[in-house]
Amino acid sequence: MRTFIAIEPPARVRESLAALTGGLREAGAQGIRWVRPEGVHLTLRFLGDVNPNLVDGIAGGMSEAAQEAGPIRLSLGPLGVFPTAGNPRVIWVGVEGDLDGLRRLQESVEDRMAALGFARDRRRFAPHLTLGRVKSGPLYAKSLDVMKAAGTMAAVTGAGAPGDSWEARRVSLIHSVLTPEGAVYRELAAAPLGG
Repeated sequence: MRTFIAIEPPARVRESLAALTGGLREAGAQGIRWVRPEGVHLTLRFLGDVNPNLVDGIAGGMSEAAQEAGPIRLSLGPLGVFPTAGNPRVIWVGVEGDLDGLRRLQESVEDRMAALGFARDRRRFAPHLTLGRVKSGPLYAKSLDVMKAAGTMAAVTGAGAPGDSWEARRVSLIHSVLTPEGAVYRELAAAPLGG
């Protein structure tokens, strides 16, 4: 089972992000596979393919980490791209607010997953919500205008997103099923922040 642990933004924040991606489309960002609003989430730890027998243990570790944290106030930040504006592969909106609390929660989740035998993620935690991925490969070679997408993103990187804020009150263990139409997500377990 392909799984990850995440904070899911409320519907009104997802609606703002959908309006933002619509504006990027109109601005000329082409060759991008946009994430459906219901699929936007703040990943704390991607676990990858796991044995279904481990789900209860993962959910237990996630719950322990959540109990140590309280609700976390978050807001939408500026737009950005990975890895660079000149070579965009992922388009995202940053997350601001109680980043210290968010990092403590993420580190606690990481510690619990390491105790279960998952290798520690070597990348530094960069809180963000993925909006889209730049398409690649021979199927898109002629239709993808990477430079136009890069130029559009360079123009808006650092510009403010809608600024919606919310209080994260729970974390979720999510099963991701990849389909030709995009990933389909199903919540396997949830734990309230602060118990």
